[in-house]
Amino acid sequence: MTDILTWSTLVYAVSSIFMTTELFTDFVLSDSIGASTEWMIGFPTKNYYTDPMLTGSEEALAPFTNPNGSCETAEINMRSRDADNFNSNVEFCFNTNVIDLTETNQTSTPILGSLVSSSLASEFETGGAQMIFSNSLSMSSGAINGNTNLDGLPTMGFAIQKYVNSHIDSGISANYAGLLPMNSKTKSH
Repeated sequence: MTDILTWSTLVYAVSSIFMTTELFTDFVLSDSIGASTEWMIGFPTKNYYTDPMLTGSEEALAPFTNPNGSCETAEINMRSRDADNFNSNVEFCFNTNVIDLTETNQTSTPILGSLVSSSLASEFETGGAQMIFSNSLSMSSGAINGNTNLDGLPTMGFAIQKYVNSHIDSGISANYAGLLPMNSKTKSH
């Protein structure tokens, strides 16, 4: 039997739809095909948990852990197509966060043009990535069969990949881009 969850506010109900403990995505960074990748990670209801004007408190409300901007840390595990691993941590301090994988050190990211971004230096040209939100607090609901706790953060994301083919003909180039939604994992208990 499936639990029917009940929430004390509409914000909790909407957040429960986006609760994520892990995000999964791919990346391509290759000079030979002019490929680059950026990730956009969004927390659509974050301000309802971290803004003192909305919470009435200087403390963040669960599932977020830090007030006033609430920089949340995610562990990022990157794996190459050859099964090599690279691990790092990234802080997400905004409702919408862009992660630039190109190491260009520009004032804006090369694909989305974001002025506020985090850089993550990948050691691989292609592969997959897993983002783990392990420091978040659980969100508890009422349910017909008892309480249900959802772990993680209310999160959504996508990867955008851009390819520049400058080898078509002299003076002609072709640009391609793809938007790939991230897969997510939710944990309830």
